[in-house]
Amino acid sequence: MGNYAKTRSDCGRRGTLLGLRLYLDDCAYSKRLLQELSAEPYNHYVEIPQQANLRGATDEVHFAYARGQDLIVITKNPDDFEALHVQHPNHPGIFAIYQDNDPRDMSAVEIVQAIQNLVDAEVFLAGDFHSLNNWRY
Repeated sequence: MGNYAKTRSDCGRRGTLLGLRLYLDDCAYSKRLLQELSAEPYNHYVEIPQQANLRGATDEVHFAYARGQDLIVITKNPDDFEALHVQHPNHPGIFAIYQDNDPRDMSAVEIVQAIQNLVDAEVFLAGDFHSLNNWRY
C-alpha cells in the first residue's frame, strides 16, 4: 500500500499553493468541481471514476483505488466512507461533504475554498476523515 506522509502539510504557507492529489468519487464528481480544483491558483491533480474505469463501482472499490494511487478521496457519501476509514485507517485522507439537497449545500467554489482552509490550518491529512462543511468560512 502507499507510503503516506505523516507530517503536517506545508501547502498554503506564506501564500504558496501546492496541489494535492485528489479523487472525486461518483457522487462528488461534477465538471465544475473538477475545473475549480484543477485551475489556478490551486492546481490540484484530480482523477475521476471515468478515467479509472470505475464509474458506478462500489464505494469499497473507489476507496481501494484511491488508496492504491495515493489519492485523497472527495465524497458526498460521508457515512459509507467514514465506515471505510475506520476499517482501513491507512489512507491518504478523506474529504467528506454533507448535503441536504437545499441551498445550504456547498458549491464547487465553497468546496475548493474549504480544502484550502483545511490545508492552511496545517492539519494532518493522511489517515484522517475531514468534513469539508466544518471548513467552510
